[in-house]
Amino acid sequence: LGDRRAVSPLIAHLRSSDSDLVSAAAAALAALGDPRALDDLLPLFAAEHASVRQAAIAAVNSIGAEVTASRIRPLVTGADPRVREAAIRVAGYFGFDACIDTIVHAVDDEHEDVRRAALEQLPVVDDIRAVPKLVAALVGETPRNRAAAAHALRAVNDETTVAPLIRALDDPGAWVRYFAASTLGERRLREAIPALVRSARQDSAPHVRIAALQALGEQRALDAFDVAVDMIGERDPDLVSAALAVLGALADARADELLDRMLRDGDDIFRVPAARALATRGNARAVAAMAR
Repeated sequence: LGDRRAVSPLIAHLRSSDSDLVSAAAAALAALGDPRALDDLLPLFAAEHASVRQAAIAAVNSIGAEVTASRIRPLVTGADPRVREAAIRVAGYFGFDACIDTIVHAVDDEHEDVRRAALEQLPVVDDIRAVPKLVAALVGETPRNRAAAAHALRAVNDETTVAPLIRALDDPGAWVRYFAASTLGERRLREAIPALVRSARQDSAPHVRIAALQALGEQRALDAFDVAVDMIGERDPDLVSAALAVLGALADARADELLDRMLRDGDDIFRVPAARALATRGNARAVAAMAR
């Protein structure tokens, strides 16, 4: 309703022992955007439940009060690692200049979650140390933090990150490989196409294979069609669905013919994703197939 008379009752619910209720109250305060809630939201950075901390971070970011910088500055170096993590996420969101050095140094924090929060903020930090720190994390961090670094590099346009990302396609961690493939596709790094083809065909994790194929599709790589056709032949529902979706986005006449044939197939493992893919093409053949 947007009625700010709700602010005080909602703040009262932030003190509840029910984490779901606290998260809901924080989300409602975020929607209202009233700065009066700021000082009651910040203590939630120390909450036990991650969902509460995430709701508090989102609310503080949404409210965007003028005093946020002065309230956050002492928290990014606080004793509680949960508070440091949350404060770093807020400081990075707003790009507070006074917190940049602290965020960069937090990449070496003793707590994994704090380091991950710092890594995720580095792409928006205007500091020459940011890219080297991300590249180093891509190799030397924990699996979760290597994945975070691979994901963060999607927002970095720096040639020195290309080779490390390609090497990350062979990382022992499946989610590291997944985010490396996604980042290579999003950044349209064509030198990565041979490695992406190999990942799409050979990786042991289906979600990594799908991410690699989608990356090939985003680059409109010539290999994308053949790789997608081979995936369809494996008859795995997830692989089939992803492959047909990629075909739907390719400007290739062969894709029209294949999707039309899949739509005629008697097996819904092909027909349903083929219908979805055809709906995105918007050409005469696709319209005729859907009408039929």
